[in-house]
Amino acid sequence: MRRRTCDAGGRATPALPLIMMALLGSAAGCGSGTTANPYQTSRPVDGAAVTDSPGSNTTDDPNVMITIVTPADGAILGSAATVDVRATIVLAAPTDGMAIIDPQSVRATVVASAAGSTAVAALPPTPLLAFGPGDYRGKLSVSTLPTGEYQLRVEAATSSGTKGSATVTIKVDSGPTITVVSPAVDGHYKGILNIEAVIDSDPYGATALPIDASVGGVPVTLQQVGTTNSYRGMLDFHQPIPPLVGDQLLIIAARNARGTRSEIRTPFVVDETGPTITNTFPPPGAVVGGVITIKATIADDAHVLPSSVIVLIGNATDPKFELPLAEESKGVYSILFDTAKLTACGLDAPAGGLCLVYPTLSFRAADTLGNETTVPYEIAIDNQPPLLDLDPPEVRDTKLDTGLRCSWLFDPLSNNLLIGDMPADGCMVSQVFDLRARVEDTGNPAGGLKKSPIAGLDPDTVAVYILDDTNQPLVVDGNGDGICDSINPKLIPTTNPPTKNNEVLKVRLAPVKPKGAADFTPDPSLLLPGAPACLPGKDPDPPNDLCTVSQPTIVISYAGKESAIWSVEPIDANFCEGGAFDTYANNIAEGWACIAVAGSDKNGNGGVSAPLRVWISYNQNGPHCPAPPPTASPPPDCTGHFDKASGAVTATPCTSRRYLPGEICRLGECF
Repeated sequence: MRRRTCDAGGRATPALPLIMMALLGSAAGCGSGTTANPYQTSRPVDGAAVTDSPGSNTTDDPNVMITIVTPADGAILGSAATVDVRATIVLAAPTDGMAIIDPQSVRATVVASAAGSTAVAALPPTPLLAFGPGDYRGKLSVSTLPTGEYQLRVEAATSSGTKGSATVTIKVDSGPTITVVSPAVDGHYKGILNIEAVIDSDPYGATALPIDASVGGVPVTLQQVGTTNSYRGMLDFHQPIPPLVGDQLLIIAARNARGTRSEIRTPFVVDETGPTITNTFPPPGAVVGGVITIKATIADDAHVLPSSVIVLIGNATDPKFELPLAEESKGVYSILFDTAKLTACGLDAPAGGLCLVYPTLSFRAADTLGNETTVPYEIAIDNQPPLLDLDPPEVRDTKLDTGLRCSWLFDPLSNNLLIGDMPADGCMVSQVFDLRARVEDTGNPAGGLKKSPIAGLDPDTVAVYILDDTNQPLVVDGNGDGICDSINPKLIPTTNPPTKNNEVLKVRLAPVKPKGAADFTPDPSLLLPGAPACLPGKDPDPPNDLCTVSQPTIVISYAGKESAIWSVEPIDANFCEGGAFDTYANNIAEGWACIAVAGSDKNGNGGVSAPLRVWISYNQNGPHCPAPPPTASPPPDCTGHFDKASGAVTATPCTSRRYLPGEICRLGECF
């Protein structure tokens, strides 16, 4: 093999084949150190001229010769500059005669210090590509580097694993360092914004004035604070036309003495709206009563001020209650409230007591900037129990038929013909008889109220209770107001035939669907003085029976066709107004028995009917409601008083709520 040699003038003598020279990693010409370098140029970097010159070799393996051609040692680079990195890498004298430069190993690395192998990388390594034997080039961006001094190191390794490197110092001028003190990134501000920034141009001279600053295209003047690096200004959000609202961007730009410009952008929010209040409960128009949960979801990017979250209950100008809401979970605020505190009316009213029917519920909350939100709306209060009656008064129905016409009076529960019909209070009954009740939910009363809002009946609570041990009351007054309001708590309800004197039979009632019609054949009594102000009906024939004979021809309703008649089951095609109750089958003894119906609405307001007292004689037949035999004792009162403090039940009578006589209904709807 022949080696390539050079003469004294640097000209090549006959040499090895070119492919062998490439394997040895030699330069393209013998005089590469003196050949003109096309990358050795002056170029502007943000207004400054930089001259590149070769860097010095500091190799780990002296056989790996690396010369950094560009950038020059000590070059000042603008942050917008793309750095051309070029290095010459050759092998001086490979020991094994076959080693070559591994092209995959050639890379340039920028580190934050000159601490050698322990230097911290400031940029990821950039591969340098071979452009010819020993000539490696690449491009490096320093746009992400802050102002400062760095080390650029070029590394290479041979195929046998030996390594070499060379290092030059570079300086980056990315312009002044701008730190925004106010506003905070994504911070929320109201009214006026105080702007403050620290601008440091070191080491490239003083910061050039004026400082460029703007928000939403509106210029902002920043004044230097004394001789410090702090600059301050103020912006009134209401001065620009139109005023600034919502998301905004503060832009601050500055130049150092070299003319290098830097810029920072800080987003913030002009926030002059209060928190969002959603998912409020109870919702608008809800009919509530008893103990309720009041809650809402409240959120604000500027953070909700916890002490500001309240709810006002009452009317809009004179709230009766101001309640703080506590955060029960992330963004959900709530409190329990007893609506009984709102009103003492109806059964519980003192003389002249008035009901609240439609109070205002007003949610209020503020953020930490003082922006407040109010969400007011009306809810409805129903703190009254259902009205239940086993022996209601007769009613009339009405309809328009060339004038307002009234039906005959009728008992909504019974035809009052046979002993098996639904009995009245004090009647003698046989073994089996109809058992129905008129049950309607009632609402808070108020002057001028056309229709009371009601919660509606809870069907699972409506049941009839039968007690044949009349030595103890069936219904009692439990709160001392003299009104019968509950079943005697000393009695044990049972759904099986009772066998003990402290057991009371409980039979579920179910609603009967409204249907049928009243009797609108002419009633001459409507022409007499004192009669209702309506004409007699003029139908030629009475209405048909609904299903079986000797039952009412109409099932009345209330509150928009809600069932007003409840009966024992089954309620089907054969027994369309309900079945009958068998005293003997349920172990209810002959003699006096007390019967009452109890139930609650969906707000938990519970009530009880006046007791129905019947004398049971299993084998009686004949007309409806015969008098008990002369040997019968006087009817029991069936009512008493329950003292919650002592738990004692006494025979002190209580008064029951009843439907008022003379009620006029409209097409079967009674109200």
